[in-house]
Amino acid sequence: MDRRNSPINDLYGTAPQDEPPRRRSRVGLYLLLGAIGFFIFASIRPVMRLRTDLPPSVVGDRLNHGVPGNQLQMQVTQACWAYAVNSVQKLYPYGANLPKEPPASARSSILKPTALRELCWPRLRNAWTRPDSWKRSYEWSTDWLTDPDSSFQQTLNKVMNELGINFQ
Repeated sequence: MDRRNSPINDLYGTAPQDEPPRRRSRVGLYLLLGAIGFFIFASIRPVMRLRTDLPPSVVGDRLNHGVPGNQLQMQVTQACWAYAVNSVQKLYPYGANLPKEPPASARSSILKPTALRELCWPRLRNAWTRPDSWKRSYEWSTDWLTDPDSSFQQTLNKVMNELGINFQ
């Protein structure tokens, strides 16, 4: 017999009563959206990179005046900065101090070793710690998922060990 139609309801002439519609739970949807949001938030990270154009701290005041004798110095300065953008920032990230002498592996296709050591390196050391030499950009990186030293991996390993699951 159907719940909607019963002999009692028929006897008393009452209409069948429907149960109120159940509200569908959206907890799963909210958890999924939260997990996607966390993944996106954790995967976008800020990165400091050297500016591609010459910062004022490298150019200096005396090179800005356009004196013909300074054109050679300006070319050397531009070559020096291009070398820093292409090579040096791979070795020394933002916040690191440059050593007094360029590393032995430091070679430039444009600058000779003496020009690199005597002209370029002191300017780079001066500009390296200045904020106007750097710009902040953002990049997509999911290294936090696979890096064994990341807090995510350490927490995951701790939880798995607590559960008695070892996958190492």
